[in-house]
Amino acid sequence: TDSSAPYREAPAAAASLHAGELVVHGGTDPSVLPASISPDYPDSSLLWVQRRAWAEVYPLIGVRLGYRYDLDRSPEGLDSFLTLVASSAVSQLDSDAQRLQVLSALGIDVLIANRALDSSVEAGATLRGRDRNFGVGLWIYGLDQRAEEVRLVGDVRPAPLVNDAVTAMIAPDFSPRSSAVMAGDFERLRGSSGRVEVLARGPESLRVRTRSADEGVLVWQRSHLPLYRATVDGQDVPTRVANLTRLAVQVPPGEHEVRIWVDRRPTRLAFGLSLVGLLLFGGLAARGRRLDL
Repeated sequence: TDSSAPYREAPAAAASLHAGELVVHGGTDPSVLPASISPDYPDSSLLWVQRRAWAEVYPLIGVRLGYRYDLDRSPEGLDSFLTLVASSAVSQLDSDAQRLQVLSALGIDVLIANRALDSSVEAGATLRGRDRNFGVGLWIYGLDQRAEEVRLVGDVRPAPLVNDAVTAMIAPDFSPRSSAVMAGDFERLRGSSGRVEVLARGPESLRVRTRSADEGVLVWQRSHLPLYRATVDGQDVPTRVANLTRLAVQVPPGEHEVRIWVDRRPTRLAFGLSLVGLLLFGGLAARGRRLDL
């Protein structure tokens, strides 16, 4: 029932974003970037909430404009446990500098905030633009030290517990680009980073060639889910959790081909069993009718 006029042009904030970028929006989930916000809407109509969502490029708007969002809690409650853990972990950090280090390790391109970041992050973030809507300010930062989407790191630190992972990621000697924290209890790797050549990449798959002098971990900036499978030179290997949420595969030194993909066999099996069940049900129903006759 709202007028279409406010939505006919792209929001001003979109001028500071680029299609395909990975965005964290602190305004939609203040736990990511704690702030005190009291919007000044003209009246009590919920339409103003929608207009603000449009003006500030909230996730429900941004995905239609070509942006990708991370650490955004689903209103349907469909988040993976790791997403909730990462979001809560970022919110409990002591400073914006620590938050920025974790977000950079997750490969976040842009942070949209309803407040200015403190001066401790000047070396790690660039202010791309500012806006103001309904009395609330909007700051859009580009993360200058963000990790690449796919990388092979040799500095890998063990993290048996979530708190261990957070502590390791905010350590002064942790580099978002060349370090990683991997879930588990193992001896720390202190090798050098390797090279990654992307051979093929799709919405649910990745195939790369790696070269490294030391053992390392291939980190793909995708949320880890149990349905992913991986091989190294055609041999099955387990997928691991890196940097709280990311998908990772351990890779030996040398040159190797690594493949990661979503295993759809359980879905196909479930569909097949459902189809068999429907056919059996239809057969039983037809037999019942014949017996009645």
